[in-house]
Amino acid sequence: MQIERIWDFLRRLTPSTQNCLLSELERMELCGIDMPGSADIRARLRAELRKEEPAQNLPTPFSCFFAPLELLLIDGDPDHANSGRIARGSLAPLWE
Repeated sequence: MQIERIWDFLRRLTPSTQNCLLSELERMELCGIDMPGSADIRARLRAELRKEEPAQNLPTPFSCFFAPLELLLIDGDPDHANSGRIARGSLAPLWE
């Protein structure tokens, strides 16, 4: 019953405030501080916040693999000569 009252209060918070609270609860968990009921609140906040996050924000294996080359990449024709640069269009064949 008391957890439900707390959850009703938490639902009225803005998403950014909920995210800050979740971060703080996770930090407390990592530090070994046990707060009764926090596991349920963390689980509910994670579920609530994650359903609003678009899945496109997650990095793909392709982008992670080529991230170190980002400063050398240009958006140009891979057939055109680019001294010291790598055409972004040429990465897909390399990946495949």
